[in-house]
Amino acid sequence: MKYLYTIAIITLLAAAQLFAQDLDVDGRVIIGTTSTGEITDSLLVKKTDGTIGTLAASQIDTGTVHYIGELFGGGIVYAVWDDGQHGLVASLANLGTNVVWSNTNTLIDSTFDEVSGIINTRAIVNAIGTNGGVDYAAQLCADFVAGGFDDWYLPAIWELKTLYQQAGLLNQVLDKSPDPDEPSLLLNAYWSSTQTQFDGAWAHNFSDGESLPIFKNQSLVVRAVRRF
Repeated sequence: MKYLYTIAIITLLAAAQLFAQDLDVDGRVIIGTTSTGEITDSLLVKKTDGTIGTLAASQIDTGTVHYIGELFGGGIVYAVWDDGQHGLVASLANLGTNVVWSNTNTLIDSTFDEVSGIINTRAIVNAIGTNGGVDYAAQLCADFVAGGFDDWYLPAIWELKTLYQQAGLLNQVLDKSPDPDEPSLLLNAYWSSTQTQFDGAWAHNFSDGESLPIFKNQSLVVRAVRRF
């Protein structure tokens, strides 16, 4: 029988000498991993009742649970639901730090969704097109490809706020990356795909955590997201 775990952590307990067959594992467990993230043949586990022992790796199903801070799906996970089977991933890098939402003031239908930016992004790109040759936030996200995934989009304001709420944890992971193309989330204002009126859209300031309407022709930071 395989067991589902909730989140991988590194746990050290030198005194633990139990074997898998001696451990009555019921429900979900938290597993320990090696420093490289590899699953060993025998893992230290902590049951939901607080007791600790070891469990054979063959008894654990690691294929369906994801966690905040995990490098997965072409980016880094920053929200999960459905017991970790689904959630949101942010790109590992900003797609631009000086990008407009649009350089034209036009009210665009179907861009007022505050929860999911997928429809917003499609509507923006369909309405604006090439934007006179000027890069804009929704287009950069829609054209982005990473990890073999091409379903990225400009986050709605709720998705952006949620990203801000996890910025501290995510930056701890990103700061350890040797890749200079994987920068931390900046203490700047980021564009959302949620329109406010004909000449403005919502942005979220990662410095003070405030959401504010900004003129579309202002230049802000852009980070793409996708769902899994």
